[in-house]
Amino acid sequence: MVFQIFLALLFALAGAPFVAASEAFFLARDGAPPASVILLPGSGAPAEDAARDLRRVLGIMSGRAPEIADAPQREPAVVVGLASEWARATGEEGPAARLANAASESFLLLSSAKRLLVLGKDAAGVSHGVYTLLHDLGCRWFFLGRDWEVIPKKSEIEVRADRVEGPAFRVRRLNCGASQGGASRALFEEWSRRNRLGSAYGKTGIHHAYANFVPESLFKEHPEYFAWVSADGKSPGNKQNGLQPCTTHPEVVKRFTEGALSILRGRRERDPDPPLLLSVSPNDNTGNLCRCERCRAVGSYTDCALLLANQVAEAIRGEFPRTLVGFMAYGRVSPAPSAGREADPNVIVSMATAYTWNTHPLEMQLQWPKFVRHLIVREYYSIGQWGGARPDYEGPAIADLSQTLKRWRAQGLEGVEAEMNHFWGSCGARFWAAARFLWMPDLPREEVSDDFYTNCWGTAAVPMRRYFERWESGQPASARVMGLAFQDLADAARLAADPAVRRRVDLLTLYLHGFHLQEQTAKIAEECRRMKLSEEETQRRLEPWCEEGNQLLYRGKDAYLVAISPKAYRMTRPHPPFTPAEAENLRARDLDFYRKAVGGALVEVGGAPVSMDLMPPRARERAAPSATSASPEFLLGKTSYLMRLKANEELTMSLEKPREIEAPASIRTPKEARGEGEDLLESARGERLGRIIVWSLGSEGRDRDFLAFHSVTSENAARPIRFVAPREGLYQFDVASGAREKSVIFRVVGPPSRSMFADLKNHQNISPLEIRPPARAKGARRAPSPTTLYFYVPKGTTRFALQLRRFKNAPVDFTLSARGGQVIHEERATRDSEWIIPVPTERSDAVWKLWIGTDQISRVGLDGVPPCVAVDPSDLLVPRAATAAP
Repeated sequence: MVFQIFLALLFALAGAPFVAASEAFFLARDGAPPASVILLPGSGAPAEDAARDLRRVLGIMSGRAPEIADAPQREPAVVVGLASEWARATGEEGPAARLANAASESFLLLSSAKRLLVLGKDAAGVSHGVYTLLHDLGCRWFFLGRDWEVIPKKSEIEVRADRVEGPAFRVRRLNCGASQGGASRALFEEWSRRNRLGSAYGKTGIHHAYANFVPESLFKEHPEYFAWVSADGKSPGNKQNGLQPCTTHPEVVKRFTEGALSILRGRRERDPDPPLLLSVSPNDNTGNLCRCERCRAVGSYTDCALLLANQVAEAIRGEFPRTLVGFMAYGRVSPAPSAGREADPNVIVSMATAYTWNTHPLEMQLQWPKFVRHLIVREYYSIGQWGGARPDYEGPAIADLSQTLKRWRAQGLEGVEAEMNHFWGSCGARFWAAARFLWMPDLPREEVSDDFYTNCWGTAAVPMRRYFERWESGQPASARVMGLAFQDLADAARLAADPAVRRRVDLLTLYLHGFHLQEQTAKIAEECRRMKLSEEETQRRLEPWCEEGNQLLYRGKDAYLVAISPKAYRMTRPHPPFTPAEAENLRARDLDFYRKAVGGALVEVGGAPVSMDLMPPRARERAAPSATSASPEFLLGKTSYLMRLKANEELTMSLEKPREIEAPASIRTPKEARGEGEDLLESARGERLGRIIVWSLGSEGRDRDFLAFHSVTSENAARPIRFVAPREGLYQFDVASGAREKSVIFRVVGPPSRSMFADLKNHQNISPLEIRPPARAKGARRAPSPTTLYFYVPKGTTRFALQLRRFKNAPVDFTLSARGGQVIHEERATRDSEWIIPVPTERSDAVWKLWIGTDQISRVGLDGVPPCVAVDPSDLLVPRAATAAP
């Protein structure tokens, strides 16, 4: 079968004219020797690595590895190298001219009957050109290692190409904590290269770096070099600990400027390419930055960090005019600088999306561009402390990545540096999709998802799509969901026609079995604590589980599906790799375990897809605008509202402090970005009460456009916020309180209907709502108050899931009732659990009520119904076609 790649004609540059259709070039043909691979000399190490990989892959594809030669005029041949070297060797200037105005890391693919040119503007561009060609030929590298490599086998390979291409973002870096040593680091660098990650600024990223210039070891000899730390961030510093330098001390500034020149000169001696980035970023734990009188005179923490970066940029400009100085907007350095203080043109700032102290990431992305020319985002794709190894880890889904990266590109941001760990079992699909979107964010997300399931899983694509998308939906790792996951893996193993696919299913089985061991170990440890057993007895009960877990980690360590514990390396007995029979046995054993745990069949929840074209429960005319607020039972800690607005419809919003210090409860969602609102302290603009973010939602609720960000402080709280809907549709209002105000009242003058919701990432799932007691006066007591929530059960739904997590293990009474008050389920919960609620046919397409006898509860979760709840049934929004009525 002829394997043809017809690559679309693209413009070489904006406004470039169309060119004639390219000729076909055959890399391999039945019976003919394969085309040679010509590596142009002087093209750099990345080009050499890519050329060797190209030869290896073409050999696997066609069955005959091509020869690598160095004669540019040889035919037929694939020519790999710099466009400048091609011009030098042949005198042909056309390719270099086409790349002259292209961005860094760009390349030219140009086919003719006798030759295929893969020419880069720079060395990185050569590598990206090779792997773009291989991607077009169907090659994939999904996770680390050969097990996740996909190379189609074809006897005849034809390419037609004539295009210049480059990355959409200048910075596309995933920073992996290579906790498994040099082998994993080398594999990760190989995976990154093959998936076209990189940076126009070279291999160096922006990282904590003050200690490189003023190490803590100097503290004893030179305490004057180090910060005076303020306990509250506002008062003058009154203690020292040696963790951060004083960035305005003249000798410290000298150490930075002279040290920067020394570092850059050393790099230049080791590498002929000029260094393009130097990190001058605060050490971690930014609460230890300086608040001496000199630093306070400069301004905020950010002002001091920016001043130092500017000073370093100015000092190196004469010798290194193209080198940027970078620092992270992170922790106390998250807020934008004071008015009138701009960054040097050669300063680049990496804005964190977590640990941002008193600033929301969206606020940073709106404010920092006013002061800095070069901006990137520091993102977090999998962090161990946040549960990154869990299959239900709450990281960005593929759809979220697509949407977010499109928005950042439209804002003019230059790219992303993302922290991640070797949690490929839980987050590998996210890592691979991120690489795709960082190269080309306009790719349809469905295309990327289908690519992953079709090319990685082949005939097992259907159960593997179920497996991954259920975890992405936000469903917690309950016994039922774990059982369904093992069922998916069993189905995939049965359907896998390709041994390579079966091997991948087995590897994920080992990963999920390891998580099962971890969960059971935690439950045994908790039970031992509850029973107040001795440490020796606890260790005796845990030992077999821990031993099996350590063996599993060690035997599967080369798969890199989870970051391995150092303890696993201390095992002395030989442990051979897992066999397919062992993986099959683990699947069957764990599947049986969870079937018994749920006491019956493993069931999915939910019904047919639900439209997010939401309306009030009954078609009705708009009531006259009136003041409405959150129900008195529920003041807000953090949640979101959906509102249906007409074009040009106006409303006003405000946040208010609760009148009484004892508020009954607060509702918020658990999927909040870390650090967004947990350390909101007083700012120069007054005490921060909270914030409101406004989004416009697409017709299906999946796509959303950012519209407005409002920070509410004690100074501006008296001024209501006016909002006018630009068009008819659904709008989302994210509301959160500040840390000092654990609860706030959200008041709206406008439409009467609005629904609280948790998460729109998956339309068949509600991410669990958390209901927690708010802050109240020390020693204050009150009786628990009942909690009532209303939600819609779509037509055709046969069952949904309810999860309850109790507060301090107290019993919880709850009742579920359908339209007309019919009680469907009532129980006293004496354990944290999940209940599968059957839906009578005549009770679907209806608004249901959940009554909980207390607000002293840690979490309420609903899975399998639309992601909207309300504390008043008249506020609940339901799909337009629904006939439900409260």
